[in-house]
Amino acid sequence: MTEYQAFEIAIAICRGMAHLHNANILHKQLCARSILISNDFVPKVANYGLAQYFSHNKIPDYTRWTALEVFKGHQHIPRSDTWSFACLLWEIIALGGTPYGNISSNNEIPDQLNKGIRLPQLRYINDELYQIMLDCWQLVPDERPKFEDLVDILNNFKGQFLSRHGVVSSTGILVFCILLVW
Repeated sequence: MTEYQAFEIAIAICRGMAHLHNANILHKQLCARSILISNDFVPKVANYGLAQYFSHNKIPDYTRWTALEVFKGHQHIPRSDTWSFACLLWEIIALGGTPYGNISSNNEIPDQLNKGIRLPQLRYINDELYQIMLDCWQLVPDERPKFEDLVDILNNFKGQFLSRHGVVSSTGILVFCILLVW
């Protein structure tokens, strides 16, 4: 998988989530392990309530992707999935890194989020892309972008980079790491 394909996957996940939300379906467990990738790198959003996989009495834990309002006892809403998407985007960029990997216990995460701790800006994420992630982690859910907006935001981000730098090979593959540093 190229870096460009990873970015296209993130945009396609937003399209899939917009489709689910338009059908009044909340995901509630959006993270990298809930995305299936076809042989031609088309992402399929999965695990949105159809089935749960429990192995050896281990219940999957989605604490590291859960929106702050859910920890405060509020219902999960579409913009809670937006919070989770930013964590998923961070996972993609970190090449499978664990969100809040520096926090040993999942029980500590709600308190850390309450204190304002967010996933760090990795050195190869430029300020504009990290700001998109921060927008998804706004405390007030209505201030977070909808998935339809994220599709446009991410496509515009990609388009601006291409128009400024024109860094596309003859096969049409954009070097994603350069995009992130831009």
